[in-house]
Amino acid sequence: MPYHHLAHLDKIEKYIKKGTKIRREDLVGTVGKSGTTYAHLHYEVRKQKPDYWTQYVYTNTGPLTKEQVEATYYEPSKWIDTKANIPAKYNTYGGWEWFDAINSQGTAFHPGVDINSGYGNQDLGNPIKSPCDGEVVYAARNEGGWGNHVWIYEDDENQHPLIDMEFALKHAGKFFMQVQEHGEAWYIDPSGVKHYIGGTPEEMLDFVRKQAIGITNADLNKFPE
Repeated sequence: MPYHHLAHLDKIEKYIKKGTKIRREDLVGTVGKSGTTYAHLHYEVRKQKPDYWTQYVYTNTGPLTKEQVEATYYEPSKWIDTKANIPAKYNTYGGWEWFDAINSQGTAFHPGVDINSGYGNQDLGNPIKSPCDGEVVYAARNEGGWGNHVWIYEDDENQHPLIDMEFALKHAGKFFMQVQEHGEAWYIDPSGVKHYIGGTPEEMLDFVRKQAIGITNADLNKFPE
């Protein structure tokens, strides 16, 4: 089964951790530039579990040959949906593509794609969605050249639970305290999607800064208490 690798994230969602069951399109985090120079999402799909989670095409004896890369990695286009922005917004190709040479000698080859929609840091903060149904098998922060990165094991043999959208929409607009997680808070937006608010005042303030809008006293007084 494929192992999907998403790297250089700015933020990994709070609930993304080893063992998390995930479905295609679930939010994983946001595009960043951790471990690299410019904001983009490095996306690769290995055919087998890597020997270690920071593994790449360079080895102790030199880079993998083109034939070895092809034998080790899947060409990832079948999992990419540019209309649905899966795994992230991708309409301007400014990074390395599948099989591009990545060293000056032309002996090392890119095993995935650099996903972006612009140049420089225009993509910073863009949502990253899971490219598959499966389970998070590794999530790390500030780990060398990968920065913040996540590995997802694709499991298309076992059905993961679907979201009860009727229930979610019924409670849209509400805040919830997750008592089993010692008071972590969540907000359900009008689409029925849940957003992590935080378990600390700093995390909650960060959520409010991102979600809140300004309003005048006159407009605020139009709402009943």
